Order: sequence, then structure tokens, then C-alpha cells
Amino acid sequence: MRMRLSTRLILGVVVIEAVMLTILVWNSVRLISSSHGELLESAAQNETRLISNTLAPGLLSNDIALLNDSLSLLRGHHNLVHLDVHDVDGNVIASLENSAHKHVETETHRNLLNTTKAGDTVKADKTYQDALSDGIFDVIKKVEVYGQQLGTIHAGYSVEAINEFTRQTRFQNTVIAAVALILSIFATILLGLILTRGLRKLEEGADVFGQGDLAYRIPISSHDEIGDVAQSFNQMADHLRKGQRELEKKNRQLVEQSEQIRLLMDSTEEAIYGADLNGLCTFVNPACVRVLGYSHQDELVGHSIHEMIHHTYPDGTDYPKEQCLVRLATQERKSGHSDEEVHWRKDGTSLPVEWWSHPIIKEDRIIGSVVTFIDITERRKVEQALMDAHNSLEQRVLERTEQLEKASNAKTEFLSRMSHELRTPLNAILGFGQLLEMGLQGNETHKQYINEVLHASEHLLELINETLDLSRIESGKMELNIEEVNLSEVLDECVALLNPLIVENELTFIREKNDAKDHILRVDKTRAKQVFINILSNAIKYNSDKGTITLQVTTPENGRVRISVTDTGPGIPDAMQERIFEPFDRLGSSEAIEGTGVGLAITRSLVELMKGKIGLTSHVGSGSTFWVEFEAVVADLPK
Repeated sequence: MRMRLSTRLILGVVVIEAVMLTILVWNSVRLISSSHGELLESAAQNETRLISNTLAPGLLSNDIALLNDSLSLLRGHHNLVHLDVHDVDGNVIASLENSAHKHVETETHRNLLNTTKAGDTVKADKTYQDALSDGIFDVIKKVEVYGQQLGTIHAGYSVEAINEFTRQTRFQNTVIAAVALILSIFATILLGLILTRGLRKLEEGADVFGQGDLAYRIPISSHDEIGDVAQSFNQMADHLRKGQRELEKKNRQLVEQSEQIRLLMDSTEEAIYGADLNGLCTFVNPACVRVLGYSHQDELVGHSIHEMIHHTYPDGTDYPKEQCLVRLATQERKSGHSDEEVHWRKDGTSLPVEWWSHPIIKEDRIIGSVVTFIDITERRKVEQALMDAHNSLEQRVLERTEQLEKASNAKTEFLSRMSHELRTPLNAILGFGQLLEMGLQGNETHKQYINEVLHASEHLLELINETLDLSRIESGKMELNIEEVNLSEVLDECVALLNPLIVENELTFIREKNDAKDHILRVDKTRAKQVFINILSNAIKYNSDKGTITLQVTTPENGRVRISVTDTGPGIPDAMQERIFEPFDRLGSSEAIEGTGVGLAITRSLVELMKGKIGLTSHVGSGSTFWVEFEAVVADLPK
């Protein structure tokens, strides 16, 4: 039989309290009885001593009448039952009886009288407990005067009053104990109900929780240990509820994912099938069934997929299962791919396919593979058509390239001859113009005319020279004299040559060096100077009023030397930076700024011919930086 915790608690407390109250009542009665016995004994001894003093004159004179008179004075004593006076020989010479009890002297009394020392007061042979049962407490006292024994008195005192008090005390204590027990039972029941109320709530919550209602929460009405347990229970329920919701959410997601996968498998035009490690088909999608000419999935599932669709090479020779690329890739835990094989339909015809295989891994163990493939028959037709078109186009391109090369060579030859033909009369114009300039004296107008002629002739000569360089580069006839050149010396010459233009345009020139080292480059010195002068000239022409030009030499970590020229001009938009090195493209520069638009194109070609690199960084409104890089030959030169 199952007993509730509150019942066991109440029964335990009741038993313990009953035992404790019983012991308490018994002990209190015992202590009270013992205390009253001691009081009775002390009072009896004191009264007996007083009585012996009273009877001493009668015993001394042996006056019986006096003794009787003295005894008559004690007749109304409420506790004295009897009093016997004995002479020295132990004979009763006077007595007093206040009750029906009469004392009978025994051998024990006589022995006590004979053996008791003088002055002692002794009890008779009955104990106090015997006296409680008999109702009389006996005391024997020797009567002595100056050490001489005159006789003995034997007094009996009633213990009825003490017995009655003891009974009343026992009854009162029993009643008090019973009331206390009853009150303690009620208090224990109340306390048990209070203490187990939280436990009952816990039990109720556990039952509801066990039935699957994870939303139930135990009400917390106290802040003791049971309240802490209830709070912990509720927290556990919250976590379980949260976990249940997450699990339900994941289950819904899994169901949705499974449905999506099924829809994806059914909707995709790619054929998909799966195989286990033995090569048996485990699943196929509708596209696979349709492409291979089957009517139902069961015709493939459970059968060897290699023997069904992959058993023969395109040329008709047998394709052993052991050499199957899908099988080999799966065994090596790798993905496979091929577009050079065929699959075989149910009717025995083949179709070119491109397939991809991926191993299926579960708990770090391969359990099979999944293969997707597509029919590439149309692709093969298109590829063949593209191949034919490519061959035809390639032939046409070759023919057109030959025509363009002939035209380009003709153009280059024309430019070269034209440039030579133009330079001869142009040099004569420049020579005679300079002679006229030196010969004119005082006529400023004529001098101005001559200066205009000379300036235009010089610009035309520059255009012709650049056109000749461009034609040489395009025709591959540009000859370079590669040698070891001191970079610092070349830069000094370029700066000295352009310094008058810098001063004329009121520009600030800053030359920065990364350290005291000079660098040796393997370049054509003349063409290197042409590159640096062209870049510096552009920085002068396209700078802002009273702007700054910064020449800097750095050594990146790639072992090359970079020469950078930075101006403070208007900058070049990002969209135009790709056109900056195209010939004859001035990016819409003002006609007031002289230039042919081929300088940077020639510069890039010259840099690349000397195995260098060229580039720029520019921001609109803050200027541009053009840089060239060459491989350094020697890091240091001896001073």
C-alpha cells in the first residue's frame, strides 16, 4: 500500500511526540513523588525530633501520666497516624492512635532499636515506596538526655495526602500531555499540509508533464527549497518546450525539405539515379526513366545500373564494370565527370551524355553514389556545326589578316616614305627661317612672323618624328641598343633639358630619392630618355597653374625599379584611363595644349620593348601619377 509523504510525516511526528510526552509525564510524576517523599521524610524527622524533646521529661522521670498528657497534645496532628513510646527495654509504655492503623512491632524494629547509634533517626524496615502503598511512613527515634538513652519513640505518618497529590498531578500531566499531543497532531497535520502543498503541486505538475502537456507550469507560492525546485522544474519545462518547438520546427523543415527534394527530383530535366556500393540502383527520378526509354522506376531500381545503361563504349566494345569511371570515383571518395561516354536506352540505342557522380557519405562511410546526366545529342550537333563554322571563320580570318597585314605594311611604308619626303623640305624651311630670324634687325613684326613659322615647323617635325617611330614600332623595325645605363644620370639629363619649361610655367619641381643608391638598368639609353622626357613633358603641359611635379624612384619588393612622375593637374576620369595609351587619342584635351596624341602610345611600346611596365593612377581634381618599371641590374655603384 502506497503511503503519502504527508501521512508518513504526520505518523512519524505523532509517534515521536507521544513517546516524548509519555517519558515527560512519567519523569515528572517520578520527580514530584521523589521530591514529596524527601520532603515527608525531612518533615517526619524534624517532627519526631521535636516530639522526642517533648517526651524527654516524662521518660526521664518515668512519669507515664506526663507522657500520656504530652501525647494527648499531639492527638489532633493531621499527618500523625500513631505514636508509640518505648522504654530502654523496648516495652511500650505509652501510645497514641489517630487512625484505625495500629503499628505492630517486629523483630526488625527491635534490631533497629538495639543497633542504632545514639542521636540517630532511622526509618523502619519499610521503604518510602512501601509507605506509599501502605499509606503509612514509620520513623523510629531514640530519646537521649546528655548521652543517656531514655527510650525510643516509634511514629507513623500518613502519606494519603501525598498519594492524592501524586494522583492529581499524574492526572493533570496526563491530561496536559493528551491535549498537547492532540494539538501537536493538528499542528503536525497543518504543517504537513503546508509543507507538502508544494510537493503536491510538483507531483501534479509532473503528472501533467508526463502526459505530454509541456506548456503546464507549476505556480510558485513560496521562496523556500520547494519553490526553488518548482522554479527549476519550470525552467526545465521551458527548455524542453523550446527544444520540442525546435524539434517540431526541424521536423517540419525536414518534411518540407523532403517534399522540395522530391519535387526537385520530379521537376528537373536532368536525369538522376543513385547506386549502392554493389552497383544496384537505389532510386531514379522521372527524367531518368523518360530519357532512358523506360515506363516505370521499378524497371531500374534494384538492378545493376551499369549492366542496364552503361555496359558498352561508344565504339560498341564491352565496358567492364571494374573499369567504370563512376565506380572508380566512388571507391576513391571523389567526384567524377565525363562527357565522352554514352548511355544505352531500353530499346538498345545509345545517346551521348555528360554525367557527374558524387559519393554518398554517411558518418564518414561511403554508402553509395548519386549520378546526374544529361542528353548532349543536340550539343554534339551544335559543337560540330560550331567546329565547321570555326574552321570556315578561321580560314576567313587568316585571309583577312593577310590582307590587313599587307594594308598595314603598305600604310607603314607610305608613312615612312612620306615622313622622309616631308622632313627634307621641312628642314629647309627651318634652316632658312632661322637664317631670316638672325638677319632681321629691328622689325618686330617680321620677327614675330618668322617665330610663328619656326614654331609651326618644329611642331610639324615633332609630329613627323613620332609618326616615324610609331610606324617603325608597328612594322617591327624599331632597333634598340640595350646597354647598362645609370638611371640617376639619365634622369639628371632629362630634368636639365626640361628645366627651362618648368621655370617658364612657374612649376615647383621636387625630386625624391628612396636612398643614396644609384640603379643600373639594361635599356636603350636614347629611348629611355625619350620615355622619361615624354612623361615629364605631359606633367608640365597638363599641370595646374603654379602646380608641382614630383619625381620619385622606389624599389618594390619584386626586385625592380619604379620611376614615378606625379603632377597636380585636373586628373583623368576612370572611364578615360583605358584610352590614355591609344594613339591619336587626346581624351578631348584643349587645342591650346600642343600634342599629337601618340606620345604615350610610343612610350608604352618603347617600355614594353625594353621589357618594362608602365601604368598610372589618377583621381579627378587631385592629379595623376605615371610610372614605369624596369628590372634593376646592380643595386650599388662604387663611388
